[in-house]
Amino acid sequence: FYIVLPTHAATSAQTSAKAAAEATSMQVERSPPLLGETPPQILHVEDDQSLTAIVREAMSRNAIVTSVLSVAAARKELAEKHFDAGILDITLPDGSGQDLLPIPTHAGERPPVIISYTADEPSRTLRNAVDGALVKSRHSVTQLMVTVLARIDGDDTHDTQTRRLISHP
Repeated sequence: FYIVLPTHAATSAQTSAKAAAEATSMQVERSPPLLGETPPQILHVEDDQSLTAIVREAMSRNAIVTSVLSVAAARKELAEKHFDAGILDITLPDGSGQDLLPIPTHAGERPPVIISYTADEPSRTLRNAVDGALVKSRHSVTQLMVTVLARIDGDDTHDTQTRRLISHP
């Protein structure tokens, strides 16, 4: 199990400013397709455009990430295609990300892995409804990525220390 992490020479302030500028008018943003085998499809429901850009970039070599800013946009995407995983923020401008649960599936489809990535401690109800619940202030984007990809692969262990992370310039 390998995860490829991109590296950049730009400072985090430059990266955040660039990501914010690129994302200001986007409702849906997809990472570029990968060469080779079919990568997992991940729906990221988050209203912080800087964070969606960071997550999309961090996962760009491991998955195709579709980022949406609202519950309505997420419902539209879910109606149009199947996702292998979902990353949900709970507090969104048009409702709660929890309103999307459970994610409906079509016959023969594997239910998507759902990870909540929230600012506040998740409620017991939320923790019981998702495959993993992470708090933004305590879990890095790298930890989020490792958790999502491990769960897609069916690995329920929480030991991220044993995973080998690979970074290419």
